[in-house]
Amino acid sequence: MVISQEYARRGLTQPSSVIGEWAMPTILAYGSDEVKEQFALPTLRGELIWCQLFSEPGAGSDLAGLATRAVKVEGGWELQGQKVWTSGAHEADWGICLARTDKEVPKHKGLSYFLVDMRSTGVEVRPLKQSTGDAEFNEVFLDSVFVPDAYLLGEPGQGWRITATTLQNERTQISAGVSVGTEEALRSMISQGSYTGSESEAFASLGHIAALSSAIGALNLRETLRQVNGMTLGPDRHWPRWRMPGSPAKPPPGSSPWPGREPSSLRLRATPSRASSRYRRS
Repeated sequence: MVISQEYARRGLTQPSSVIGEWAMPTILAYGSDEVKEQFALPTLRGELIWCQLFSEPGAGSDLAGLATRAVKVEGGWELQGQKVWTSGAHEADWGICLARTDKEVPKHKGLSYFLVDMRSTGVEVRPLKQSTGDAEFNEVFLDSVFVPDAYLLGEPGQGWRITATTLQNERTQISAGVSVGTEEALRSMISQGSYTGSESEAFASLGHIAALSSAIGALNLRETLRQVNGMTLGPDRHWPRWRMPGSPAKPPPGSSPWPGREPSSLRLRATPSRASSRYRRS
């Protein structure tokens, strides 16, 4: 966040690994030491491009209903299925992929999370042509794609929980594009007098945007501090992974992990009104 603020203060565009910015925190949280070593620095240096293999023709908003299967084979897993609306798949080196490993349990519990080499045998990427003529989105077909055991994050069946971590990081990264320096262009317009309407309306608009970006920035800071302090992101992110001796392993229903001393920042609520143009649907 400090880096983002410094780029904004100098009027510079911050380099972005886009999907790598939420894939990498997930790998750091759930990957083995060897996997972390393999991907961390190359991703940060921009040497690896990532895509997100989540959405399917029959599983968009109902992601847990996905049909892509992963079957255990010797030394790894064999993936079979189709993904769609995958941003940047045509230039990606690796993909984060959600697949079903157990069809006998409730759908949320039968998912697992894989790292897929996009150059593996059986991976076919087909561009989806947009009305502009561009093809930023893709269909990805997985035809008996082999994924070694080392590239299964967590345990089989933990995919939904791990995906929640990825999506929380995605939300934080996207909203960072809204919360850092978004009001500067409007400030410049006001100082130059290049606005329509009255001066009071211009200042009211500036105040609204500044308040929104400040609120989103506070939420981002909260999530960053949670990560730094080893707290779990996702549906149960309010409960820290560590606990005091004698305290319950899980919070009682309706309780707070900071009883009687919940920081005021944790009560802050705001919803981003739009996403930064640096990010696209995946």
